[in-house]
Amino acid sequence: MDLSKVVSGEKTTFSAIIYKGHFERDGQMLGSVQVHVEKIIFSAKLNGQGAPTDNKYFVFGENGEYFAAHLIQGKPNFDAILSVSHPYQFNELICNRRYCPGSHLVPIRDSQLPITLSPELGKDIPLPGESLGQFGGILADTKKVIYFEQGDLAK
Repeated sequence: MDLSKVVSGEKTTFSAIIYKGHFERDGQMLGSVQVHVEKIIFSAKLNGQGAPTDNKYFVFGENGEYFAAHLIQGKPNFDAILSVSHPYQFNELICNRRYCPGSHLVPIRDSQLPITLSPELGKDIPLPGESLGQFGGILADTKKVIYFEQGDLAK
């Protein structure tokens, strides 16, 4: 199928077969579905450059269901989709006590999504319980790695 027609809005409905895992590498066929595209939230053309030195994840979702998709920016690289917590900001007042009243988690509104976050330095894929983002900024905790594939983007 020509994905550029989906991105341009020319094609908004199509049939698809859903697989658990990679459909070309022993993935398990789950069944057929009819797909209706309501909104494109991100689209970018791959460039022929090498992979970037920093990894970024595109965080999106609403109503308690949030995901992070790894942004592929060249080769070598990997494809990953994570289930994440509701993105939040940890606000802490500066104080010299063991407990600082007034420090709290502030949820990011769904209307502020999508956002781009990076994992901890030196990490490619945050494992369950680890966070995307940086302390003092917006964070999202990884619940589960839903999909990971590097074979197609290895070289």
